[in-house]
Amino acid sequence: MRNNTEFGMSLTFWRSLPRDLQRILHAWLRAEAQAECQVFYGLEGARARDKFRAAGCEFIQFSAGDQGQIRACVAPVIGEFVAGGRSRRASGGSDARRYQSLTEKYQDKTPDQLMSDAISNPVLYDQ
Repeated sequence: MRNNTEFGMSLTFWRSLPRDLQRILHAWLRAEAQAECQVFYGLEGARARDKFRAAGCEFIQFSAGDQGQIRACVAPVIGEFVAGGRSRRASGGSDARRYQSLTEKYQDKTPDQLMSDAISNPVLYDQ
């Protein structure tokens, strides 16, 4: 999922659901969020870029080398974040490694592949 789609749900309600129903609802919400993300960032983003181009804006794509340089520059910030997380809770480093692993797994997928994954193999909150 590439956005923070906001859902409001009572924690009391969530905890009242049986575990299997929590997993089903969570998986459904993941797929719904992916669909919403694709419409908002995909379709509406394309429309916005067309308007920007019509107004004279130019879009620049970073080269692979530029992207590597950016990653190298932010690596210390990520390291500091992980170190700070360790002082607040024990799993800071493992969470960051998990997020990085998931980023690498999904970063090159097409919107169709992401939607298919969201439906057939969603990332679950307790994995």
